[in-house]
Amino acid sequence: DKPANSTACIEVWAGDALLIDNSGSMNGEVNADTAQSGGHQIAWIDLVARGDITIKNDNTDSYVVHANEENLTNSTGGIITVRSRDGRVTTSNNAIQANATRSGSRGGTVIVEAGSDLIFGMASIQAKGANSGGGAQAGGTISAQSNGKITGNAPGELNADGGSGVKPGTVTLQGCSMDYTGTVTPAPATIFLVCQAIDVEKLVH
Repeated sequence: DKPANSTACIEVWAGDALLIDNSGSMNGEVNADTAQSGGHQIAWIDLVARGDITIKNDNTDSYVVHANEENLTNSTGGIITVRSRDGRVTTSNNAIQANATRSGSRGGTVIVEAGSDLIFGMASIQAKGANSGGGAQAGGTISAQSNGKITGNAPGELNADGGSGVKPGTVTLQGCSMDYTGTVTPAPATIFLVCQAIDVEKLVH
């Protein structure tokens, strides 16, 4: 169910909780950056758990989970899926990035789904594309779904910039309730106030 030209792929399944910790003395990181030279490729990351998923970062210089393609023109950011069947998803600081911002490039896809609350906090979530390049450039896609409440606050961001206003990215939020006050690019986000359990079938490739 992934692109045929995928050359960097990471899949992590947890029977209960999943913690990716880049704080203090911890060095947790999930890195699927691709095609820094030698031709266009694409990457994907799946983080799947029955229970809570926490992406924790106190390093302001780098992202914890990333699938970028930043050094080539006309490239595409990666596909990152974070999915908890029954628990919360919690992020902090520079959390998730699927960028491709060189000329003519298209932003990636970030999907975050929580069986309970989705707590973005002050995290940065990016799927940025280019704003120049002759027409192929486009913003990315950020989609967040919670069977509880979606929260987050400044200086956090959901950033799917790109496309020079012609092919802008999209940010979609779906949850039982919503209290997100961080920056959304492009604004406004599409919001659905709907409670919907995470589909177990989507956990299986």
